[in-house]
Amino acid sequence: MDARLEAACAALRCSQREGEQQRAYWRSLARSWLRDDLQQRAAQIRSGSAALQARRALGAWQVASELAGVREAQALAALPDAEREEWRALWSSADELCAEASAKIAGIPLPR
Repeated sequence: MDARLEAACAALRCSQREGEQQRAYWRSLARSWLRDDLQQRAAQIRSGSAALQARRALGAWQVASELAGVREAQALAALPDAEREEWRALWSSADELCAEASAKIAGIPLPR
């Protein structure tokens, strides 16, 4: 697991123990780290240097249990409207980037 994903997961674990204002802060911090990671992965994919590595990293987002509270539809529904939309936008961007990475990988010949 990469450092930003680990940090985001830790922030979301912290968000489960605090008051509402602090929970929002920790979720915002997690979203910021994930957004930074997404930008790095996009650069990797578009440069062709590490599409497989980027796809694997983004796949980890899809299964990290700590992210369920900001990934799953039922959990997102409990968030304030503006925050919910920010998370949905992040997940939409991550899905698009996964598809882009998968397409890039499909065009790469397998090593012998």
